[in-house]
Amino acid sequence: MKVKYLKYVPLQAMVEAGLNPNEILFCSILMSFSKDDKELRVGRDNISEAMGVSPSTVKRMLPILRKKGFVNIASGYKERNANTYYPTKKLKDLYGQNDPINKVNMTHHTPKGYVKKDPVASLAKQHDLLK
Repeated sequence: MKVKYLKYVPLQAMVEAGLNPNEILFCSILMSFSKDDKELRVGRDNISEAMGVSPSTVKRMLPILRKKGFVNIASGYKERNANTYYPTKKLKDLYGQNDPINKVNMTHHTPKGYVKKDPVASLAKQHDLLK
């Protein structure tokens, strides 16, 4: 399984959300597939190989991520046990994928889709000009 490198991982937000390092790594792998509008359909062995952990670690981690509300899992019982994993809105919010892109604030260092605030609106709000 080839994993695309993400330029942006909201590490602080993920730690504050209660994710451990293995869960953060899996969520990053999942989001690398969803950025390209692909689904992640793999078995636990492939996930464990990509993460560098044992399959039993992946087996313990996935129900915890589902319970925390970061991953939806579609069973692949009839498809050779390859489950399909989808990021939830909660996980996409951490990565900023649900935020509108603000072209004014983008610099050449800003990854696509990660600009959240409008400086004009925030300054106007700060000085009570929006009435």
